[in-house]
Amino acid sequence: MLVSMPNTASSNGSVIGVSAHPQAFVQELAKAAAAPAPAPVATRMSVLVDGDSALAVSCLLAQNGHSVRVCTIGKAGAVPAEYEIRSRNASVGSFRGRVPNTKVETDLETVFYESDAIIISSPATEYGALAEKIVGFLRHQQTVLLVNAPLGAGMQFAHAVKKCGADLQLNIIEMGTLFDCAKVETGVLLITGLRDNVSVSANKRNEMRRGLYVASAVAKGLVPSSNSIERGLSDVERMLRPTLLLAGMLGGRDVSLDNIQAWLNPSLVSVVARLDAEIQALAKVFKCVVPSFSRALREFAILGNQCDPLSEKGLPAELEPLLLHMGQSMFDTADGVDLSTVSQFIKRDIVETLMLIADFARLARCQMPVLQSVIQLGEVMLSSQSSGEFAKNGRSLEDLGLVGFDTNEIVELFNA
Repeated sequence: MLVSMPNTASSNGSVIGVSAHPQAFVQELAKAAAAPAPAPVATRMSVLVDGDSALAVSCLLAQNGHSVRVCTIGKAGAVPAEYEIRSRNASVGSFRGRVPNTKVETDLETVFYESDAIIISSPATEYGALAEKIVGFLRHQQTVLLVNAPLGAGMQFAHAVKKCGADLQLNIIEMGTLFDCAKVETGVLLITGLRDNVSVSANKRNEMRRGLYVASAVAKGLVPSSNSIERGLSDVERMLRPTLLLAGMLGGRDVSLDNIQAWLNPSLVSVVARLDAEIQALAKVFKCVVPSFSRALREFAILGNQCDPLSEKGLPAELEPLLLHMGQSMFDTADGVDLSTVSQFIKRDIVETLMLIADFARLARCQMPVLQSVIQLGEVMLSSQSSGEFAKNGRSLEDLGLVGFDTNEIVELFNA
């Protein structure tokens, strides 16, 4: 069950009553958020910058009134002086301000030691290499917030830290998609499609309680999930993006990607509906309550704009108009880039998300022919190397430290 909740200003260290049921735990978090906000607590946060998305997170923190430090591994690059937040499909920005930190720090030892929370926006496939570089600077009880995180990101990061030989007690929180796109245009960092609702979860409930205030500092609205599997399977954009873009590429012309109406047909909608059914079946095996694609698109991907006809009450939750609306956000991400760059977006979703879902399905003996077809089609169309590239580079249960676990043990672990 997903319950949308507003931001909490900060944490007062109070303990929410322990619940034995995941859904009751989500309700507890929602009640805590509805309670009067406690007095602000100074929290020192730092963002590890490795691209425009991470820099955008630091700007969102500043816009929400928080002080933040920006650091990087290796040599710092140039930082634009201003940033702009723009609604999806808008030609002008809704907010414009100065980038809070134009100077990126490289002394990780000092920055991390003086920070209560570390915010990371790196791809999940790089967690292992990243953990090796920063684990020596982390300390007990720090909160690590993984933004724009795919399925199982928190578990994978914890496993990567453990593989480095560190015995650290960290509060690892993972968040879903914050915005459609962040990129520098004409010297300005443009953040497009900022989300009203962002999914959030943690490896353990106590970690969620201790680190929730950091997540609320970044996102406008939080949607807590019972566990990481539920949150990951609710992130339907990562499943639909490669499915739809691969179908668009089958049109044979690059320009076809600029107009989803040109190739979205009833057959493709049926494929999406069947993929939805496969995800629902897998969620049932792992005892998760996952919203349908239609509901998840409305709650996360379709922005809560009152002027948007899709948000009117009583409108049927049909897939096709929702896919048409979501399609534009994908093209905003790919606007102005060549087809090879669009292919990188598709590869990332397949390697980071679809391959891991397929591994969960294999363990659960759950048949997912549509998902497997998307993976195989993507490898045929995009791979310039030998077959099996996705299988070699894709995330798996091994990356999460779940080799040898059966489905019941995984359910118990994720519900800890």
